[in-house]
Amino acid sequence: MIDDELQKEIVDCAHDLQSHMMKGKSSHESFDKLKEKYDEKIVYMAMELLKQAVTNPNSPHKKISDTVNRCMNNMKKSKKDDLANVDKFYDFCVRSYKVFMNDKLGRALPLVFLYNDKSKTLGVAPILNVKEGYSPMDYLKDIVYSANPDAYCMCAEASMNSMKMKGKSKEELMKDYKYGDLIDDPTSQDIMIIQGNNKMGNKSFLKVFELEGKMGKLVFKELKKAGENFESNKLP
Repeated sequence: MIDDELQKEIVDCAHDLQSHMMKGKSSHESFDKLKEKYDEKIVYMAMELLKQAVTNPNSPHKKISDTVNRCMNNMKKSKKDDLANVDKFYDFCVRSYKVFMNDKLGRALPLVFLYNDKSKTLGVAPILNVKEGYSPMDYLKDIVYSANPDAYCMCAEASMNSMKMKGKSKEELMKDYKYGDLIDDPTSQDIMIIQGNNKMGNKSFLKVFELEGKMGKLVFKELKKAGENFESNKLP
């Protein structure tokens, strides 16, 4: 039986391991680094925990992992410089999430993409089990502060009242948005929100798209009538 203290140590180690993977560390480099902080037995148990999470058919995370892998693999052939800088990272996130939005399981999955500039690598953090009364944005700070990327990009679907959308900026749309409150409203309009920033906080990114068409063949119409300076206490 694993006690609570040991379980927490294993989970913490697993989180550190995921952070190393996102930053492009080699397996040997990561293993040596983790052994400086954790007992070798803990490191092996953390590795097994992550393995079982994505391979065990009884794992609640396997379906999520399969969805992420499927959608990322369905991306059109990526260019070598897709992650060359933060601007290209943002563009890559927009193109990637459009693939998720046209996937039956991927559409219901809010994501945070995490970018490491040194290694030019990408991490994908799904936001799972959003509590009633909360939005995916309520979990954004924890994800970003834990991973400490050079830039992040949050992607999610929302519903907005179509009458309230007219003539409003993206900032006003975001302030009016309450997660889940308009899903069953016949006047609501589905939108896709892409929001990001870099570690320095001086490279903010915000795009909002109206969704048109049917599942699997969605068309994304950008709402360009806005500035880019959206502020919220939910942002890192």
